[in-house]
Order: sequence, then structure tokens, then C-alpha cells
Amino acid sequence: MEFVVVWALLAIGVGWLATERGRSGVGFCLLSVVLSPLIGFVAVLVLPNLAKRDEEEREKREADRKSKLESERQHERQLEEIRALSTAVAKPASARSVADEIQKLLALKQAGALTEAEFEAQKSRLLQQ
Repeated sequence: MEFVVVWALLAIGVGWLATERGRSGVGFCLLSVVLSPLIGFVAVLVLPNLAKRDEEEREKREADRKSKLESERQHERQLEEIRALSTAVAKPASARSVADEIQKLLALKQAGALTEAEFEAQKSRLLQQ
């Protein structure tokens, strides 16, 4: 009688361990009752931990989402800088100096919003005015 109780308790323990590892606790409990708690225990340990894998995937998705949001924010900042430059270029020549505009272009180039070719094209356009 004690043997049956120990067998059942071990099978329940295997079922609990399987649940903790993201597997079917009831299924592994029944497997342990029918075959052996030792076989069920080994099967649970050999199979990959689904709970851990799901958590890693969730963390990766969250990191990707944060990276995408930061990239979008940086893009928005660059667009704002370009808009500010375009409104500054649209002002009359008397309200601004060419040197100030070149300084603004240089700042945009250093921030990565303008390429070297774009910077040179805008600079030459300003110098021709």
C-alpha cells in the first residue's frame, strides 16, 4: 500500500515539474503513473524548457520593440531638424547670414541628418546666392 502512495506522490511531483517547465502537468503525471515516475522525471528533464524559451522570446520581442521606438524617435528628431533648416532657408536673405546657414548645415551633417554630398550641394547653393 505504501508503495502505491509513494508512486502516486512521485507521479504528482513529476506533473508539477512538467508544469513549471511549460509542459502538460496532467499528461506527465499520467505518464509517470502508467510507466514510472523515474521515466516521467527523465522525460521532463530531457525535453526543452518551454517556459524559459517563451520568456526569452518575450524579452527579445520587447528589446526589438524598444529599439524600433528609439529608431523612430531619432528619425523624427532628424525630420524636425530638416524642417527647421527648410524654414530657415525660406527666410529672406536679410534675416540670415550665409555663415549661419552653413553652420546649421554642418550641425545637421555631424548629426547624421545630411550626407557629405547633400551638405556640399546645400553649401554651394548658399554661396551662390
